[in-house]
Amino acid sequence: MVSEQKDTEFRHDEYGDLKKVYSIWLFMESPEYAAHTISSYTINHNTLYGEYVEKERYDLMNVIAVRLAVNGNLEGGSELHQMLETLFSSRMTVQEKEEKLEKDFGMRITESVKKGANSMCNYSDFVEGQGIKKGESRLGKLISALLKDGLTDVVECVAANEEIRAEYYKKYNIE
Repeated sequence: MVSEQKDTEFRHDEYGDLKKVYSIWLFMESPEYAAHTISSYTINHNTLYGEYVEKERYDLMNVIAVRLAVNGNLEGGSELHQMLETLFSSRMTVQEKEEKLEKDFGMRITESVKKGANSMCNYSDFVEGQGIKKGESRLGKLISALLKDGLTDVVECVAANEEIRAEYYKKYNIE
């Protein structure tokens, strides 16, 4: 980001040496009305009162939002959408992904690319696993609290119904 450039791209207060920064955000499983879109967000200067003329650059930060479809729908969107949805697809094997990326997008799948994609997929598996563990831990705490209060008949409802579970999480102050 912009602040990371201090002492690498500029020193002290030589802000004129700042480089333009793009932050690319991938939105997985976007709602249908937003899927397969790409937006750019920038900072602009507008003088609201007076005659101040700003000399600084406001084009240094740019956020690009790439919204992918729900369940990695490979139909529609730009070539970038289709390539990313192939890469992140949970419905395709690694072999199928490699073949599609090579055939449809002309990507050379080198060992370096395989290693990077594999570590990215392993990281997403790790994050998913952490989420599952947190959810299981939360539910375990709730069931223990319910049993401690003698509410055995509520346990099954809480396990089966997300809305009821949310109420009891709030009631027992379980984050």
